[in-house]
Amino acid sequence: MTLANYLYSLVYSDTYLKNDWQDWATRLLEKNIIYNEDTAWLFDVVFAGTKKKLFNVISKRMTDENYNYYHEITRTEIIQGYYYSAYLNEKIDRYQLLEKSGDVSDAGQDEGELGCEFFYRLLNELTNNPTKICCEAFNHIIKNTFEHSYDMAMVQKNKLENCTFDDIISLVL
Repeated sequence: MTLANYLYSLVYSDTYLKNDWQDWATRLLEKNIIYNEDTAWLFDVVFAGTKKKLFNVISKRMTDENYNYYHEITRTEIIQGYYYSAYLNEKIDRYQLLEKSGDVSDAGQDEGELGCEFFYRLLNELTNNPTKICCEAFNHIIKNTFEHSYDMAMVQKNKLENCTFDDIISLVL
């Protein structure tokens, strides 16, 4: 499993906050507090107090995990799936969903299937014609655009949340 990459996507999308990533790593370490080269990054995750520090801590592990080799869906698309989850749970509105999705596509090294222009174009359509928010065709586009990314994001989140200490030490990098 590419756990550091899964964690990155959860944190980047604000689905996981500081207490979430710290609790996750603490849970894994509670039963087997062994400090070695396989677990050192988990100890660092527990003590990472900001996103920036966390990303610095997990960056080498992310590279070592070789995410793109094991997954057809990009991290950008996974992050967009988490944004769609936030939208479905009414934590962000449709404008924010499209803006954040465009921004992460624009900033990402792995733009994903749809480029940032696609999301910005939808955002502009919605801004210029707010009645589209109720349009069934527009709602269908939103659902079809994000549904697969959402499903894959939930699979990765489930894997991360249900991994065991053995999953950490059994990774052959």
